[in-house]
Amino acid sequence: MHIEPSESRRSQSPRPTVQIAVWLVTVSLLPTFLWAGDWPHWRGADRNDIISEPSGWTGDHWIASRASWITNVGDGSSSPLVIGGQLYVMGWRDQRDFLYCLRASTGEEIWSVSYPCPRFGRRATGDQGLYGGPTSTPEYDVATGYLYTLSCDGDLHCWDTGRRGRQVWRVNLYDAYHVEQRPKIGRSGRRDYGYTTAPLVHEDWLIVEIGAHEGTLAAFDKKTGKQVWLSQAKMPAGHSGGLAPMSVEGRPCVAVFTLRGLVVTRLDEGHAGQTVAEYEWTTSFANNIATPAVFQNYVVM
Repeated sequence: MHIEPSESRRSQSPRPTVQIAVWLVTVSLLPTFLWAGDWPHWRGADRNDIISEPSGWTGDHWIASRASWITNVGDGSSSPLVIGGQLYVMGWRDQRDFLYCLRASTGEEIWSVSYPCPRFGRRATGDQGLYGGPTSTPEYDVATGYLYTLSCDGDLHCWDTGRRGRQVWRVNLYDAYHVEQRPKIGRSGRRDYGYTTAPLVHEDWLIVEIGAHEGTLAAFDKKTGKQVWLSQAKMPAGHSGGLAPMSVEGRPCVAVFTLRGLVVTRLDEGHAGQTVAEYEWTTSFANNIATPAVFQNYVVM
């Protein structure tokens, strides 16, 4: 799809996929230096699923026959992050979400924090035998050392990794905004997995898909948690893994796969939150899950 400042729309029905992981297996090729292939965001440093580390392919087999270490962090389908030899991962147990900081080379726990959280979001329905716990991947800000997490029940936290996970600020999106249960889409039953999409740091903002009546996206001051703007688009949230930053005719934008389709939103000064383009895309299984891929002025869905 080639993005232009327009409102072209089309309906498609791709086959949905769900991938669930409830415990962490880490192998020997994890990066150990900030400049040598860290993984600080959903889909990596450049948000494209490409890492600078070697694959480990020898011509006969991948990496090693056994993992370097294995640890159980509880329920969840959130992806781990790796920054400077430390691995950050979320999990759920005993009615609490946990954020762990582990030594990437050994799996040793350096510190952890937790907070009360249900196994499913408060509006959740459908497929509860297939998942549970946090789904949204944390987001790391290199400039501040802050780590942002989002629970299935809308708990948006900012943690200071330089102070062993000290809480900087918190807001619950269900409490702060008018967020209804996702409507039924397609031929199957209604599904709502709670909050699944990783936040995105852009300059001084933390951008979050809130899926509220007030706006599909909200931008918060990344240091204080104060709301800065709400998007013009007001669609229910999708179930994708993350937002996709992009540039449209030289203007910074972000693409988000909502419940009803793609929305591209401007991030430039004086126009932040304005819609550049919309592209209708719903599935028969009531799930828009795949993260959009971006190349220059194009979005692949």
